Amino acid sequence: MEQILERFAASAPYILSPTGVLLVVSGVAFGILAGAIPGIGSALMMTMILPFTFSMHPALGLSLLAAVWTGSQYGSSIPAILINTPAAASSVPTTLDGYALHLQGKSGKALGISLITGFIGGLASVIVLMIVVIPLGEWALVFGPPEYFAVALFGLAAVSSLVEGSTLKALISAVFGLALSTIGLDLFTGSHRMTLGISRLADGIPLVPVIMGLFALSEVAIQAEQLLQHDHVRGSSRLDLPTWGELRSLWKATAISTLIGIVVGVMPGAGSSVASFVAYNEARRISKNPELFGKGSLEGVAAPETANNAVVAGDLAPMLALAIPGSLPCTVMMSALLVNGVWPGPMLFSRSPEIVYGLFLALILANFAMVGLGFLIQPIAIRMVNVRQPYLLAGIVTIVVTGAYTYDNSLVDVFVALIFGVIGYGMRKTGFSLAAAMLALVLGSIVEVSLRRGLALYDGDFTVFLTRPISLTLIVLALVTFVVPLMQLRHARSEVD
Repeated sequence: MEQILERFAASAPYILSPTGVLLVVSGVAFGILAGAIPGIGSALMMTMILPFTFSMHPALGLSLLAAVWTGSQYGSSIPAILINTPAAASSVPTTLDGYALHLQGKSGKALGISLITGFIGGLASVIVLMIVVIPLGEWALVFGPPEYFAVALFGLAAVSSLVEGSTLKALISAVFGLALSTIGLDLFTGSHRMTLGISRLADGIPLVPVIMGLFALSEVAIQAEQLLQHDHVRGSSRLDLPTWGELRSLWKATAISTLIGIVVGVMPGAGSSVASFVAYNEARRISKNPELFGKGSLEGVAAPETANNAVVAGDLAPMLALAIPGSLPCTVMMSALLVNGVWPGPMLFSRSPEIVYGLFLALILANFAMVGLGFLIQPIAIRMVNVRQPYLLAGIVTIVVTGAYTYDNSLVDVFVALIFGVIGYGMRKTGFSLAAAMLALVLGSIVEVSLRRGLALYDGDFTVFLTRPISLTLIVLALVTFVVPLMQLRHARSEVD
């Protein structure tokens, strides 16, 4: 306990400094605005902000990204409630009762419940994150190359959870990502691999421009094809916070949704959309008034919004402790660490504890800032909902191109972003998985380096990966994680047929 308190004290100067507080509060504000704009969302805003973190201490950069993610979870409820337009898949359940409340003239009440229950879920999940992640970090000294290989393999197994259409296309996407991770200098032989004579690629394909191209530019192209049309928000929608009596009536839905958000967040590949749908169904199942769901139930708003916010901290647990990014926002945050030369995983706790404990403090601060900014920024967010899409898309392209250039002050990175924007657009149109490709790209180098280093240390003996208890356990879990979702998907499709 004394050591934990010392590490919190060491991280406090970063996060609780005027600069740290300003970054967290600003991140929450940008997150709320991003969540409120249909088609933007947390991942895209985090991708655009990523280049600005390069000059920061990793603890501050990670905290800024986490604050954006936290704020966006509340922001996405604004268009879901006011214009029946879910800004993200996780907000779909919120529209069912949130928009019904809006039509009844209770928009402020729906927004207030979304804010307060989201705060409860987010804060509770941070506490659970600290309880779960800190003991995992104590394993740092027993992790060697076989264990790191098994951990990365476990992360890659999440590809099967990302299957939305063709299983084969998801696997091909992952292989594409693994192939990209091999570009650059071979650390073991010193030879250049697939660099095409471009010196800039000797250090590997630039991760940030790839992310910005694959996700941001391809999203712009998709939205440019079919510009989003929606009704403008009319009238006043001021926050109306829930009373103590209303909160007491919502405690069951809030409690079970918090638990669901944390558990689903820890599961690689599941994400906030799964958590919100499961929470909504469970809240309806345990409700005393299930017949009100879909007609303006306060529980119907509280459940998905609580789960949305609880997912954030739950999602971070495997990324911090095991270097397994279970969602796109986590992948962006992991990229921020890698760009700064910091490797997530067990050794992060012993080498850079100020980053982990600083993130804990930032998440707590972000949840409190979300409540305060919920009052102040909501009128702006409502106006942002109505921004004309062409102006919005032009702004995104400008930010992406500028961010790609400032990554290393190289036009090569701009071309990389543009090329991968085209690739990402093609993948989206043909049903390939961007998430699977990105997951494999981030984890590919860890898999290769750990595998080759382990074989070098143990004279090429492959059995070392199966005889060490931790690596064997993780490899078995990886097989289960990979196979079970595929079997469930096959079973679901057979029932449909």
